[in-house]
Amino acid sequence: MTSQKSRTRNLVFRLFIPLFLTVLLLIIIGLWPFKSAIFARAHSWQQLNDIVIPHMTIETPTGSGPFPVVLIIPGCEGVKPERAEPRMEWLVKQGYMAVMVDSHKGRGLDEDTVCGGHALWGAERAGDIYVALEAIRQHPKADTSNIALLGYSHGGWAIHDALSYQGDTPYALASAPPDALQSVKAAIVYYPYCGLPSRARYTYSNPTPLLIINAGEDTTVNPAECEAMADKWITRGLPVQSITYPEAGHGFDISGHKNANPTVHQQALSAVAQFLNEAFSPKAEKPAPE
Repeated sequence: MTSQKSRTRNLVFRLFIPLFLTVLLLIIIGLWPFKSAIFARAHSWQQLNDIVIPHMTIETPTGSGPFPVVLIIPGCEGVKPERAEPRMEWLVKQGYMAVMVDSHKGRGLDEDTVCGGHALWGAERAGDIYVALEAIRQHPKADTSNIALLGYSHGGWAIHDALSYQGDTPYALASAPPDALQSVKAAIVYYPYCGLPSRARYTYSNPTPLLIINAGEDTTVNPAECEAMADKWITRGLPVQSITYPEAGHGFDISGHKNANPTVHQQALSAVAQFLNEAFSPKAEKPAPE
């Protein structure tokens, strides 16, 4: 009887080992294209500063300021003038300093690499937000007590993850000042990516007011994941607002995009304008919106 049990255990063991190795090999093969994102190279604060800040674009309203600041974190396509310029122009007309943060150029990354998830996941890109915030606080026209984050798609993922760190050092950044997120009064994300491996799905308790704008007909990201995530945060008492435009698609705010929807775009802009007005203190003198 004992001998029979021993043979059975040996058989199970012999079958288990090759099965385990096969599964492990399949996992490695499946994850291999994402190795640069999973095992991202760590940078010092100065190194990341040198990657991001030289490619940051700043536009301000007329006048000496100080002006409330909105940092724009574009999608996985990076900074495209036909998308970046209208977004910055609208913010400046509203009386804000508009800051476009380019995560791609300093790293030599292209759209396909980032959009395919092969590099620069949200947790790593959170560090770009940290260094951009620190740099903009040195700008003479910036109202450093009134700063907001505005992200699109992949940029929304990066903002979610940056806020989820809540001042702790983000992934692939060697160190960061403990007050890196100070003076961030609001965050807005358009059709963000909320799936795996978003860190914010599991670790988010930031008290910063957050507005999530979803596109109900989105086929690029899954809006249901973002809605579920927002509902969880709202239930926990966090200051989160979630809006879903049922008939809108990914990129509905982009002129010339296949999903461009001017009506929904204007509705979203109205929501954003109201949200920012409520989030910012009246300290800074803003010109009247045009």
